[in-house]
Amino acid sequence: MLRLDPIKFNVKDRGRKHRGLPRAFDTARLAQIINSPAVQERVRNRDLRGYLGHWTRERWGMEPKEAVIDQGKVVPLEPAVVTVRLEASPEGEILHQTEFLDTLTGRTAASMWASKVGGFSSAISLAAGRTDCDYPTNFHGFDYVSEPNFTTNRGYALDSAREGAGVDLSAFDGVVQQHAEELAALDSALAQTRGELERVMAELATMSGEQSYLLGLLARRPDAAALRQALDSAHSFQRPSMTPAGASFADKAADFSGMLLARREEAPSENASVETQSAASLAGAISLVHRRG
Repeated sequence: MLRLDPIKFNVKDRGRKHRGLPRAFDTARLAQIINSPAVQERVRNRDLRGYLGHWTRERWGMEPKEAVIDQGKVVPLEPAVVTVRLEASPEGEILHQTEFLDTLTGRTAASMWASKVGGFSSAISLAAGRTDCDYPTNFHGFDYVSEPNFTTNRGYALDSAREGAGVDLSAFDGVVQQHAEELAALDSALAQTRGELERVMAELATMSGEQSYLLGLLARRPDAAALRQALDSAHSFQRPSMTPAGASFADKAADFSGMLLARREEAPSENASVETQSAASLAGAISLVHRRG
């Protein structure tokens, strides 16, 4: 976030002759509203937010919500700035201090400000039907616009100290770009891990189905109990050894290199019975599962 120095301007002097909207504020009433406990509480709580341009308020009201429903879709209304200090005098002078937020619109507004383009524009509700003056009824904060009605409400042309100071946006953008690249790399790694996990789960589901099918065939054999006991006995001898959790890498590597993994076995002859083939496949599948650990 970038916090600017306080900016002063007077609502009696727009600093323009040919463009913009003439104003005749009741400055005493405006100061009363700005200095009121309600507005100052919003300033202290960082609730007096502003947007990039006035269009957000023009379409969604002077106090937009965090998001709206537009054509059936949720659209977040992202603020660009927040007012952190605000004062006004009955003579029409306003002092405010602003922070650009670390949002997409906030970074855009900060880039415009650093390039000396645009400035701040207040959002003020006025009483309807008053022809003698612009009579304020509420103050909603400042937005960053490309051409402020009060041209002195910019902040980058007030004094020589500001001239040339600028903002190192190249470094700022570099941080943003680096962060984006890190997020992209993380997303890629997560997607790869997710794909590998799905592949392993699918393989386990297939093996589980095959095992259930073969066990069903085995249960129908007359000598099923004896064969199951023989397989259980073989299982007890074929389980690979497991190294302790605290073993060294060399011990783990040696243990892994000695493990019996899947091997190729000759298929049963065409004359062998279906039950014999199924039993042989079952023994191989169970052996493979246990050798995988």
